[in-house]
Amino acid sequence: MEVWAVEAGISAPHLRVADFGGLRGMAATADIEAGEPLVSLPIGAALLVTPKQRCPFPDFCSPAFYASKPCRAFSGPYGGPPWRSRAKLAAALVAGGVGSVTALHVPLEQVLNGAVAAALFNLIYDYLLSQRVKWYSMVPWLDLINHRGTVESTVEYEYFRDRFVASTTSRRFRKGEQVLISYGPQSNDSLLQFYGFVEAGNPHDAYRVPDLAARARAAAASMGLKLQAAPSGASSIGSAPDTAGTLTRGGPDEHTLAAITAEVASARPSADGVTAVQRALEVAAALCDAELDVLGPVDRPRGAAPQLQSARAAAAAAFRHEKAAVLQDCARACRQRAKRKTP
Repeated sequence: MEVWAVEAGISAPHLRVADFGGLRGMAATADIEAGEPLVSLPIGAALLVTPKQRCPFPDFCSPAFYASKPCRAFSGPYGGPPWRSRAKLAAALVAGGVGSVTALHVPLEQVLNGAVAAALFNLIYDYLLSQRVKWYSMVPWLDLINHRGTVESTVEYEYFRDRFVASTTSRRFRKGEQVLISYGPQSNDSLLQFYGFVEAGNPHDAYRVPDLAARARAAAASMGLKLQAAPSGASSIGSAPDTAGTLTRGGPDEHTLAAITAEVASARPSADGVTAVQRALEVAAALCDAELDVLGPVDRPRGAAPQLQSARAAAAAAFRHEKAAVLQDCARACRQRAKRKTP
């Protein structure tokens, strides 16, 4: 693999493949400073999916599936054709212009106007396309680096060098330490579905609550809040396309908190000056407690050696454990915010 990487023009001078407790990853062979490039490789060594590209292997997967977002690939704004392709296009325009002037006796001014128009069209087209679509790439060697959600990293396409370059911007790595990058702000749902692992303490994890209105009202009732009965078939969020709520480690997201506030707005005003938002945060905390009861015991399996568990069972146990942790953190954050005068 290393021989192939060198032959393909891949540069990773301070990385080597290593094993970390049975997990393959990349180790630093020297101290790596924040912002220092980790991997650099020519665009020809990457597998690219460009906008509007047809499925090159229709017998392997359907065109509809191929057209869907490739979630396991690195993505970024479409960079347009590499500069070498543009150089070939420019050479073709020059050759065509010279031929038009010498062989067809087309006026030089007319040829120049046509060449300028063609160049501007290509530049503007690529600029507008890059604002609307992305390209996706599978990047060899970089794909061997493991993920951590707290690491800030970048994968950029350098146009004039015609290369992909990856670096971290938030921290340095010591010699022998495992080098990590971020696959993006992904929840454990996404990481488990597309990468097959669960990240412990994932800062981007979230818990989805189906039928938020009904569960929020049930949580309010468990606190002794008396709410007016909602009209049949109606809810403060009943007209929204997605009636689920999202709970994060820092509390409900903006939509969910607003929806819970609206659901409990009919409760009798508090005599101790609790605001509507504070009351909603208290209800959100009770909702977290109720969801924890639904999950049931979520401790990681004990007794049996991990190697005796199936990978699927171990991943499921880790997933449930992390979702419970999100609910616990969310409940704690809600109660802390509810105590403040300005939640």
